[in-house]
Amino acid sequence: MIKEKNTIILINLPNGTETEVIGADKYNVPMGLMYLSASLELSGFFSMIIDLVAQPLLNQEIIDLINAEQPIFVGITTYTANFKSVLDLAKIIKQNCENIHVVLGGAHVSLIPEDGMCCQHVDFVVIREGEATIVELAEAMVTNQSTIAYSNIDGICYRSDDKLNINKQRMAVMDLNILPIVKRDFAINNIEKKEISVATSRGCPNGCLYCAVTVLSGSKYRTRDIDCVFMEIIYLKLVFEKNFSIVFTDDTFTVLPERVLRFIELIDLYSVDLTWWCGSRIESMSKEIIIKMANSGCCGITFGIESGNQEILNKIHKKMRLSMAREIIEYTKNAGMRATLNFMFGHFCDTKESMRATLKFIKQMFFMHKANIIFTYNVPFPGTWQYQKREELGIRMPSDYNRFIVTEPMIETSNFTIIDQLEIGLKATRFLNKYDYPDGVEIQNAKK
Repeated sequence: MIKEKNTIILINLPNGTETEVIGADKYNVPMGLMYLSASLELSGFFSMIIDLVAQPLLNQEIIDLINAEQPIFVGITTYTANFKSVLDLAKIIKQNCENIHVVLGGAHVSLIPEDGMCCQHVDFVVIREGEATIVELAEAMVTNQSTIAYSNIDGICYRSDDKLNINKQRMAVMDLNILPIVKRDFAINNIEKKEISVATSRGCPNGCLYCAVTVLSGSKYRTRDIDCVFMEIIYLKLVFEKNFSIVFTDDTFTVLPERVLRFIELIDLYSVDLTWWCGSRIESMSKEIIIKMANSGCCGITFGIESGNQEILNKIHKKMRLSMAREIIEYTKNAGMRATLNFMFGHFCDTKESMRATLKFIKQMFFMHKANIIFTYNVPFPGTWQYQKREELGIRMPSDYNRFIVTEPMIETSNFTIIDQLEIGLKATRFLNKYDYPDGVEIQNAKK
């Protein structure tokens, strides 16, 4: 039986992603922690999210809060770029909070759980999707394993008798409709900006060589029923009683066109006044669906273009033709929506010439279609194909995880250097967010 107010504290640390997309200006709420929190509370626990991105706290303030709440455990999300900071915080917690378990989860330790467990201040690692895992782990702790033993919890890594144990992998949640609706009162900063994030899918059916999503979430595209998503949005409109935009956090909201069309049909059927934004892939779009999206209140679409050189796109397994990209971006602009385009410099197969082609493509999209430009530098994150093949690909890169930040170039090959990427990136910064300003002053500056 769970005692009253058995608390779990979940912490989100800055990891570079808040500003890592050069040109982006939106804060992304930690949806992963919000789903964990909702799952815990549905199971009778009390959860608290400390988002140090939205509300920075001093270490002593974190310690005071933990000591006041006396949680069952403290969970911390890990990314490669903030991994050292996570371990530093784990050490501080262990040294200042008596008998508090520290649990790590998130992308980095899901890919390399041994990294987390090599630290004496870490007690458990939760691997990949954690909604069910974290509930079972909390139950095991609060009942001293009388309800469920650590050895029977799929998807965790822990020590026992000085031995490292990695339990079998937990199956991914195949029916996303069973997940609880997350509480938005935590994400007050976004609500005040009149934006609310909604997640509707997991997994990615594509195999881009620079991306770890398929390793983390699987190659099967799993979706929530779009009617359920629509009902969640109606619920949010009733709760917050104000106008806001829905931001779909899916990597690709439009993988299944019929699902998008059903969402549009529901908006029209119930005459809902709604503005919304989403991410898409060029190859899943058409002129017809773009027009319907615009008529239903879609204000903007984010496309991952990545390179302005077709040969590079082919080599990184980006299943897209630049000629089609040009058409879809033009359709998006003509429909009255803003196209946001993501680019990346320093692909393992890039050359100085191919990066110049990307810069040229950026310039064309900026002036011809008023596209919002975002770019990063390539970082071979653990779990990606290019990380596993880095030596045979001739990638020279540091091993220091603090360098795994995509706002700064960190790899070199025989075809380009750090300086080459910086020079291209500096020129690309002229095209960032220029259309957000009046009178076209920045546009004129960009032409110089």
